[in-house]
This record gives sequence, C-alpha cells and structure tokens, in this order.
Amino acid sequence: MNEEYQKFDSSDVFALKKYYPSIFKKHIEYETKLAYSIALQNIIKGIKQGYYRADLDAELTATLFVQKMI
Repeated sequence: MNEEYQKFDSSDVFALKKYYPSIFKKHIEYETKLAYSIALQNIIKGIKQGYYRADLDAELTATLFVQKMI
C-alpha cells in the first residue's frame, strides 16, 4: 500500500479533482474503503490480542475512524 501512495503526487490529486471529477470521486471512494478495511482488520486483530476491549464494536469504530480522517 505504501508503494501506491508514493507513486501518487498531490498535484495528481488536484488534477483529478479539477479535470476529472468523476474519477476523483471514485478515487476517494476507493481510498475510503481501503482505509476502512485496514482499520477494521487492525481493530479485530487488536481485540483478539487483548489490546482493545472485547466489547468494542469493531465496525462502528472503524467507520468513525475513517470518517474522522475525511
């Protein structure tokens, strides 16, 4: 995943947003889903390893985390 981010420059994002808004929207949706998936996996793994409380709602927490990032 880090390799993907390193290839993507902020000027590329600006160009997508300005000239290709539909592609930009798809990019943001992809990034949001990816961040949610990674956060959810981390929370589930952390619950199993005892780092997070067992009664933590993993899906809700991942959703809130991703929404805070946006």
